[in-house]
Amino acid sequence: MTEEEIEHGILGSPNPGAQSLCYIRHISDIEVKLSDKYCRNFTDISRGKHDVEAQELLSKLKRDRVLQRLGENNITRFEIPWSDGGINVSDRLHEEYLNNFCHKFESDVQKLIDKSLQHTVKEKAKESSLYKEVLHHSWFCQDKCQSFRGREDILERIQTSLIDFNRSEPMVIFGSSGSGKTSIMAVVAKSAREWLGDGAVCIFRFLGTSPESSSIRSTIASICLQICEVYSMDAPKADILEDYSQLIRFFHGLIGSLPVSNVRPLVIILDSVDQLSPTNNAHLMNWLPKKCPQFIKIAISVLPKYYDILPNLRRSLPIESAYIEVPMLTIEMGKEILEAWLQGLGRTLTGEQFELVLSSFMQCPQPLFLKLIFTEASRWESYTNVFGLDLGSDVPQAIRLLFQRLERKHGKTLTSRALGYITAGRNGLTENELEDALSLDDDVIDDVYQYWDPPVEGVVRLPNLLWARIRHDIDEFLAERQANGKTVIAWYHRQFWEAAQTLYFSDPKEKQSRHSLLSEYFQGRTVIQMCNPFRPKSAHV
Repeated sequence: MTEEEIEHGILGSPNPGAQSLCYIRHISDIEVKLSDKYCRNFTDISRGKHDVEAQELLSKLKRDRVLQRLGENNITRFEIPWSDGGINVSDRLHEEYLNNFCHKFESDVQKLIDKSLQHTVKEKAKESSLYKEVLHHSWFCQDKCQSFRGREDILERIQTSLIDFNRSEPMVIFGSSGSGKTSIMAVVAKSAREWLGDGAVCIFRFLGTSPESSSIRSTIASICLQICEVYSMDAPKADILEDYSQLIRFFHGLIGSLPVSNVRPLVIILDSVDQLSPTNNAHLMNWLPKKCPQFIKIAISVLPKYYDILPNLRRSLPIESAYIEVPMLTIEMGKEILEAWLQGLGRTLTGEQFELVLSSFMQCPQPLFLKLIFTEASRWESYTNVFGLDLGSDVPQAIRLLFQRLERKHGKTLTSRALGYITAGRNGLTENELEDALSLDDDVIDDVYQYWDPPVEGVVRLPNLLWARIRHDIDEFLAERQANGKTVIAWYHRQFWEAAQTLYFSDPKEKQSRHSLLSEYFQGRTVIQMCNPFRPKSAHV
């Protein structure tokens, strides 16, 4: 071990007593064995003698620096005599030393791991669900901000509205699916303290991206708990958090009684209200305060054509200045975003490839479309010929091309059925439910095992890895939500759901088949055949 390694591993450790171990071996009679050619492997030798300077430095390191920093309890010392060739397992004493060292090392490391795990468990116990929820949305916000470019005009309008404390109505940002609303809301969340001062409190939720942000009750409950924590107020009781009507009354009352000021204003940002489940009539928007006290701002984003959310808002909030529409991207913005994404991946495109992406983007200047064609372009090699390549001309077509590529990569039957079941699930499916459905699908099982038998005799089930590979390729377009007390996966963008409906359910028989299998599964009419032996089709025998 070098001094530099010791410096980083022990001397530079913030808590070496809990994180580091030291084992020191001393060969008792090596001084009289310096003529042995193997001695150089165990000690510093200069001109046939001990290197005095090196020995002094080593002694000081062990005696002073390591001992002082680590303590004797974390140091284990071994002393053995020299043997021909150095450490020799044929020597009984050396063999005993190696066995003792291995046992001691294993025991000590186990103790450190157990101690660390106990500490981790204690720390995690301190981490409430609120902490985890806030952390999730913070990471999501950071990810969306990394490659954000442009939209200065929209951000300027939002900033103007936020800093105007004489305006009491909430701010509504709307735009078509894939227009970049979420990225804009992420930048607003990140910039709030810059615009309003370091004392500003910004609470944000990207709805539908976590189980706790999938229903209006759990979302408002989480926001109330965070507000009470930040402003040192009494948290609502459990019965209030569970009862939706009481919770909304508490929320409105809390907003009206907060000790806010121009020095410590509050901003609440809710992105993609349309991602909320319809429970508790969330889409009627009755839960949203229509006026806020001074120094409190609320900003939400919605899709204009789904669940009548925007019409509901316009009826209860008829102030036109409260609404900001997100338009299409400019070509210059698209080019800037594309270059940033490529730089983030450490990738480049040839001139022809770059022009093809830009020309495709000009047909549909939406961030989601740009993301889809970028996902495809990032797979190209420098020698990939752009002649004949099709990136699509709009979002639905680009999604279909993505699905078709997944089918070629992972198999058409498996991919189409997996994406189809996700689409057919009313409120999404858990991963176990999806794998169960695929395992019950005879066409999927016959396709997966057409050339070999299942690895475990008598167990007919889809290997977990197959779905994991598909999810890896589309994970950024999926969202985890809460439904019926379970964490389910579903499409994050509505256009993916619509594209899957068109591609996989255009045939009424196929649609009926997928829905029937899920229906029978959830009603308990089907049982996954875990014990029946697999019998391949006669054509494959």
